[in-house]
Formats: sequence, structure tokens, C-alpha cells
Amino acid sequence: KWHVIVPLVILIAVGTTIYQNVTREKYDIDISYYGGFSVTDEQITQIDEYFSKYIDDIDQDEKKETTIHSTVSNSSDFEYQMAVANKFMAELSAGTYFCYLFSEEFYNTALSYEIEFEKVADLRENPTLSTILGTTENPTYLCVRKLYDRELNDEKKVAAHNNALLLLDGILQENNND
Repeated sequence: KWHVIVPLVILIAVGTTIYQNVTREKYDIDISYYGGFSVTDEQITQIDEYFSKYIDDIDQDEKKETTIHSTVSNSSDFEYQMAVANKFMAELSAGTYFCYLFSEEFYNTALSYEIEFEKVADLRENPTLSTILGTTENPTYLCVRKLYDRELNDEKKVAAHNNALLLLDGILQENNND
């Protein structure tokens, strides 16, 4: 009886994992947002549409797609703030994202951790994004972190990093044209 159940459970687990990996949506750029205010679904859609004009279709699915992973920390609960800080440090250590949207508070926190960014844009200088985000008074920064040494030979990581730089370069160029 067990010799049938155990292989069946293993087969189901492996099949589920394969199915999830094959059907999982892939994006040309993943962006992590850390801030003190929520970003609505409508704002995310507008940002995605705006960002897509600056990026390459690195997954070659004939669509330029972005996704924003949002983490909001406007709570005075110390444990929640620590959980957000731990999540942030884990993402940075793992090299999960190259592109970050930060409120001023999180940008300053990142700098205090001596995180090196290759490029940074203050989105208050971009009329489109400052309107979408309402950041005319509250700074929001778009940052691209440097590649870690361990990522230099990973084609997918290099392509994702280059896409993040394309995005930031496009935004900086638009800032300079206004």
C-alpha cells in the first residue's frame, strides 16, 4: 500500500512544481517598491505602461512587461518595521531585484546600509511619474543596484540588470528633456 502512495505523492509534488514553473508569468523587469504609502492597482498599471516603453523584451514573448512588488511600511508597530527591514535585507542579499522604487525614508535607509546603486533618479523630476505617484512633494527614487560579483556570469541576471539600466536611462533622459 505504501509503495503506491509514496511514489504517487512524489509524482504529484513534482508535477505541481513543473506546472507552476511553466505557467508562471515572467516579466521583463521586476521592481521592488518600499515606501510609506500604498501604491494602488491603477497607479501600478500606469507605471507598468510608462516603464514598458523604456525596456527590452528580454524574455522574447513579444510583450514588454513589468511588475512591481510593493512593501508598505507606514506602521508604528516595531515588529512590523523589523519584518520589513529583514525582508529588504534578504532581497538585497539574495540579489532578488535590480530595480527599486523607494520613498525617501527607505532610500536613506538603503544608503545607511552602504548599498551601492549604479544609478538613481528622483522621480519628482519626471512629470509623468510624479503625477502618477503624487510625488511632487514627497520624494520617490528609482534606483538600480550594481551587479554582485557572483552575478557577472549569469546571462539572465546581466540581461535583467541591463534592462533596469535602460529603464533608468530612459527616465533620466526624459527628465533632462523637460
